[in-house]
Amino acid sequence: MANKERYKEVLVRILNDHYNDIKLKNSGTKDRQQYIDGYLIAARALDVFSYDELKEIIDDTHFKIFGKPFRRENSLKSKNHSRIIIPLASQRI
Repeated sequence: MANKERYKEVLVRILNDHYNDIKLKNSGTKDRQQYIDGYLIAARALDVFSYDELKEIIDDTHFKIFGKPFRRENSLKSKNHSRIIIPLASQRI
């Protein structure tokens, strides 16, 4: 079984880096977004976190960086790879 606290620590660090890039450069990288997507899917596949737990981690981290709640409807329309959506596949795992 994966260490839940360590997994969360790494996820928060990755999200912080991604969100800070978006905040400073108004854009995130596609590579980092794909890495995050894979990390989120792995968290579900390994049964480390539930979908709702991941959503809460993402929302908390987003709020700490941007000072406002994460709005999923805007992230779907974004073209600058700033979206962080828990991959649909992870909802079914």
